[in-house]
Amino acid sequence: MRTLLSAFVEYMRNHKEDSVFRKFVCIAILAVSLVGCASVPMGDAKKDAELKQFSKKADVAGVYIYRNEVIGTAVRMDVEIDGNALGKTAAKTYFYTEVTPGTHTITSKSENTDSLNFDAAAGQLYYIWQEVKMGVLFARTKLHLVGENEGRKGVLETKLAATLGTTQTPATSKVSAPKSVPNQVSARGAVLAQPGFIATGFASILDVDAIPYINDRARDAYREWLAQSTPKAFAIASNSHYASTWGLKPRDTTLPSDPSERALLICERIAKQPCKLYAVNGSVVWPKAVTSAKVNSSESLVTTPE
Repeated sequence: MRTLLSAFVEYMRNHKEDSVFRKFVCIAILAVSLVGCASVPMGDAKKDAELKQFSKKADVAGVYIYRNEVIGTAVRMDVEIDGNALGKTAAKTYFYTEVTPGTHTITSKSENTDSLNFDAAAGQLYYIWQEVKMGVLFARTKLHLVGENEGRKGVLETKLAATLGTTQTPATSKVSAPKSVPNQVSARGAVLAQPGFIATGFASILDVDAIPYINDRARDAYREWLAQSTPKAFAIASNSHYASTWGLKPRDTTLPSDPSERALLICERIAKQPCKLYAVNGSVVWPKAVTSAKVNSSESLVTTPE
């Protein structure tokens, strides 16, 4: 689609004098971009059914972000919450995430970028409609905080899309339950970017010096890990050992495909003690309650990029 649009722009530059034809081609290109078909990785079918019961949890707020329109099916739209990427939506899909009480920001990106701030209260559900609008070269986006009746209706018209780092299943494949992942400790204002992982706000994902326990060589490994593609995870132990993993196909086929499970397993093998996840994908998930510790910069560590 982007190649077609690029060709269209180049042609328009070379045929500025033909205003009637320019308008005709513009309308045709926009029509194709709005009624084509794009797909995204889908979430677990059982989880989808559970989320459509609209159950509330006492200590967190649930957030549904949905696209229930047919228009713009050729366009995938990026969604972020508090600066952390959730994934991409397609037509007739939705995301679900959980946040702790406080102010949060949802961001939608397409031809334009639109953000919506809202105040979340524990034990409540919030519904955000990701509207698709006509754009210049492809669809634009607009976010709306809607009421319960309208929100539930919109969610019921869509299917759960997989968030970054969760088990993903193609829409045409048999759905299996996602692997369990270790829970992290919540903190005030934290974003539960995906089930089992909490973006705690302990530090910026780019703040290498904030990582507890590890030495300078491990911090260099973390910088390398930051440059890797998702899904990925970085685990650490209190005795300064760590493991950095990325991708779904480890060189050692006996290891788990999930980077989070793999990082914990490798770290614990090396450290000979329990490890915790420090970061997953683009979010720091380290609990604020855990005490940091400085280590000897000369202490030896084992790097395990996967």
